[in-house]
Amino acid sequence: MRYLQLLHAFLLICKLLPLPLEPVAPAHRKFAPRVFRFVRSIGLRARFGTLRTQLEAIVSIDPPVSRPRLAKAAHTIVPQAGSLGFIRLSRLSSELEEACMHCTDYTDLLGRVKRASHSALSTIDRLQEKETLVVDVMEADRK
Repeated sequence: MRYLQLLHAFLLICKLLPLPLEPVAPAHRKFAPRVFRFVRSIGLRARFGTLRTQLEAIVSIDPPVSRPRLAKAAHTIVPQAGSLGFIRLSRLSSELEEACMHCTDYTDLLGRVKRASHSALSTIDRLQEKETLVVDVMEADRK
């Protein structure tokens, strides 16, 4: 609980929260749902940033490339893409990783992963242009 109070104070000081929060919930437990939503949105933005970096790395890879390097790049995308809703990209990245590990031809899969990556990058760009990850949460809380 002390952590949430410190986090709340920090967000106010940095002017990341527009207004002080009033505790909501049972009297024995102080709970600020806006802090949780705001922190979750910041975490989501960071995860999209991490995925962007991973996708830009794999898009820049051109054959011939070492199989272990490509397998590692594909492996890092699988959980991040899947947890953010890019299921097709996650599945293709997993298949690419397996193709690299089993020494099968990966060129077609790499092309499909790159196309799915470009699609995911454009989706991330649209989300960030609208700043829906943080601003909408704060705007909704002001109403």
